[in-house]
Amino acid sequence: MVLFAADLDNTLVYSRRRLTELAAEKNFSFPDDFICVECIDGQGCGYMSRRTVRMLAELRAKMGFVPITTRSLAQYRRMAFPAEIMPHFALVANGALLLCDGATDATWQNKTKAVAALARNELLRLAEKLAADYAFRGKPPQLIDDIFLFVRVANDADFDAALLRVRNATRLCVGTSGRKIYIFPDNMDKGTALDRLKKLTAASFVFAAGDSPLDLPMLQKSDCAFVPNVNIGNELLSVDKIICDGKGLFSEQILEHISRRFDAG
Repeated sequence: MVLFAADLDNTLVYSRRRLTELAAEKNFSFPDDFICVECIDGQGCGYMSRRTVRMLAELRAKMGFVPITTRSLAQYRRMAFPAEIMPHFALVANGALLLCDGATDATWQNKTKAVAALARNELLRLAEKLAADYAFRGKPPQLIDDIFLFVRVANDADFDAALLRVRNATRLCVGTSGRKIYIFPDNMDKGTALDRLKKLTAASFVFAAGDSPLDLPMLQKSDCAFVPNVNIGNELLSVDKIICDGKGLFSEQILEHISRRFDAG
């Protein structure tokens, strides 16, 4: 089996705000060229390009499509993928939870719970500490799916100092994406999750795509990794890394590369 493991936000799925920014630069029409795949309170907030959906649907006959996202279970379940690309497997909460046709896999979840339980007291201690940190005031720490901790730094200018304080305050793994800081139990990363999934599916080859440092463990475990620019994935020394040039949508460029590889045999 061949797998396509993909991050969602800013890899395959784009926010309304992001697409409004990109429309002139990338020469597309928003919302005409896009399908809404996520709503909050009845308002569209997540979109996939029609071309991305079409190409991914064509590739589904040749490979398994697996979203691997840091989104919580509730956030992922807001997604409404078109039927032709609906994934059989999905990994959410940074790979901590496996969904099979939308249902949580109990065996996977039980193993995750055993790992997360070892870090629970530390996460609760850290949540209390960070709640008093000025950089996070007004945005209290959140324990996501009872597995990892999430905080958002209020201002860009405070980010580096706040990140250093978090790293100095815990032995757990600390990751970032934009102004967001995540604190994970050991081995609760997308790369470990991808390894577990490869064993479960007996996958022989994995394409992977992502746009943030949280995706690096997954990209490193793939056979061919796609990143949107030279600033992501410099640590990828042992895999085939393809840097998309930014002239088109990242989601479409990924699938164009994969399609050419299949056509070339």
